[in-house]
Amino acid sequence: MQFKTLWVYLLIFFLPLNCAKKGFPPGGPADTAPPEVIETFPPNGSTKVEPSSKLKITFSEKMQKKLTQEAVLLFPPESLEYKWEKNSLILRPKTMLKPNRTYVVTVGTKAADSRNNKLKSSFSFAFSTGDFLDQGFIFGKVFYNGRPEGSVSIWAYLLTNTKDIAPGKEKPAYVVQSESNGKYSLKYLSNGNYRLLAVKDVNFDLNWDPVKEPLSLTFSDVKIDEGSLEFENLDFNLSLRDTARFQLKECQMLDNQKIKLAFNKNLDKKTAYNVNNFRVMSATDTNRIKISQIYFWYGDNKNLYLLTEEKLRDAEYKVSVANLLDEEKNILAQNFNSCQFRGIANPDALRPKILASIPIKNQINLPLEIGMEIFFSEPMYQESMENNFTLKDSSGNTVKGNNSWENGTHFKFAPEQNLSGKMTYSVQLATQNVSDLSGNLLPDTLWNIKFTTVNPDTFGSVSFEIKSMEQYLENIIVNLSSLDKKQNYQKVLDKSGKFIFDTVIPGKYLLDGFVDLDDNKKYSFGKISPFEPAEPFSIHPDTISVRSRWEAAGVVLEFK
Repeated sequence: MQFKTLWVYLLIFFLPLNCAKKGFPPGGPADTAPPEVIETFPPNGSTKVEPSSKLKITFSEKMQKKLTQEAVLLFPPESLEYKWEKNSLILRPKTMLKPNRTYVVTVGTKAADSRNNKLKSSFSFAFSTGDFLDQGFIFGKVFYNGRPEGSVSIWAYLLTNTKDIAPGKEKPAYVVQSESNGKYSLKYLSNGNYRLLAVKDVNFDLNWDPVKEPLSLTFSDVKIDEGSLEFENLDFNLSLRDTARFQLKECQMLDNQKIKLAFNKNLDKKTAYNVNNFRVMSATDTNRIKISQIYFWYGDNKNLYLLTEEKLRDAEYKVSVANLLDEEKNILAQNFNSCQFRGIANPDALRPKILASIPIKNQINLPLEIGMEIFFSEPMYQESMENNFTLKDSSGNTVKGNNSWENGTHFKFAPEQNLSGKMTYSVQLATQNVSDLSGNLLPDTLWNIKFTTVNPDTFGSVSFEIKSMEQYLENIIVNLSSLDKKQNYQKVLDKSGKFIFDTVIPGKYLLDGFVDLDDNKKYSFGKISPFEPAEPFSIHPDTISVRSRWEAAGVVLEFK
């Protein structure tokens, strides 16, 4: 009896020790490795493949069947039937492959193994039912917000008689995905004219969702023939696009001379400032009412203000708009380009406001070539503004310079020479003497801001070279922007060559540029329909480090 009791005590003592043993759970560590394509039939580059052949893709491990099948595309497209044999996907065309044709099979990154690990990058292989493979080759990079972007689908459409394509409705002739470094390559293309689109096609379903999926056009279509089989540096710059129709939403009379027009999109300022694009008429009179000024509020490009020469009365009026574009170069929808409003006989009795200034209050480390800008809520009596504006240094010395107006609401002051370094400046405006065109004064008795210029000893510099094709030797806009977006330097160049940003505050910077073909000082992403190509652009691939009293050199931006 004592022996049995001792045995029971020993069993109770050692049992917890065995249960507390540490190690991997049953089955070993979790599988996080991405699957790979380890074999194909036909092998990549095969020729004289029988049109009746089945295609085979073998993966390194067991795959999720539905996801993987959806990720496999054959170009030119053929209807397929699918069958699995262990880790191999068998593709059987429902009709015989066409003779003397090069085919490309692409497996997108949507393909996933049984533990939901996706392919690291898309995989493609090519074969031909004829004696040779097509040799067309296009490659480049995809960027989004200035950075290389992976897993972006590149759609290549063969152009026929039409000049416009409808992504999602029309299927591309070839598809490939960009790698994690943004690079893509379309190989084995047949001869023909191509239009390329890049789409962040999240589902890899060949449909474009404008709300969620950024899209990009290139700056040129591509023609592949025996004389030009290869195109390099055909890059993309992705952007989300608003596909809603451009409309005039409403119009409103603010006083007897000001009309406010509200649109659903930001306006192209070049066409917005053209008075000939606006027609204001009385409901009982055929005479056109003249517009003396057109202006925006600072930071608001959807609302436009018209100032009429004559004073309107309490009556019905109509405004019609023609040839007006939004920022993406869409023209105003024909059924939404006019509206009616009731005139107001009351004159302007509201005081104008200062909406913003450049520099802003208490801004520091400003470049020495800085000027001054002030934005108002309505057109000002310019002489009253100019006579009551002063810029002084910390010793009380007045800075001499030149006044100018972009329009009646946007005042500019340019010093005759660069400001002094490490100096605090004060901008003063005797607002009790500054009025709008109706004589209404600014509300404050004295408006002032202070700002401080940078210490020149802290400056660094960036030297760079522009390489460009001959047709792009005008209006090349180059931007040097700090990673924190607090500093931005810009040059507008009219030739290739070597240049320098010579007064740069130390920090980390990105360099990019574009060819401003439409001369609007903004990059144009182009339009799908009616088709307009994007403007050529270039992004320096590396971050540029700027140090005090040091020149960062060897930087090249190339436009091809």
